Amino acid sequence: MLAEGYPSPDADLTRRELTRVVELALPSLALRSSSAQSQGKEEVEEVWKAIREGSEESFAPAVGEIERVKVIYVASKFANNELIGHLITGLAMDQARSKKEE
Repeated sequence: MLAEGYPSPDADLTRRELTRVVELALPSLALRSSSAQSQGKEEVEEVWKAIREGSEESFAPAVGEIERVKVIYVASKFANNELIGHLITGLAMDQARSKKEE
C-alpha cells in the first residue's frame, strides 16, 4: 500500500524498502504506543493521534539503511495519512502487546 503511487522504476524493490522503513521504526513506535495506552488510550485512532506528533525520530534508524527520501516519505505518510497511520499504529500496538507478554 505504501508503494502505490511512489515513482520508481523498480516497484518491487521500492515496496521492500518502504516495508523495511516501517520495520525499523516499529520498535520505537511500539514503545510510544505502549506509553499512550498506559495513559488510557486504547483505540487505534487515539494511539495514532498520540504518537504521530514527533514521530520523525522513530523513523531515524532507517536513514542509515534506506534512502533518506524514502524514509521521509514513509514518516510523512504515517503522520498525515489516516489509513497508513492507523495501519502502522496497529502494527506498533501489536508489537507492544507482544513485548508485554514476553
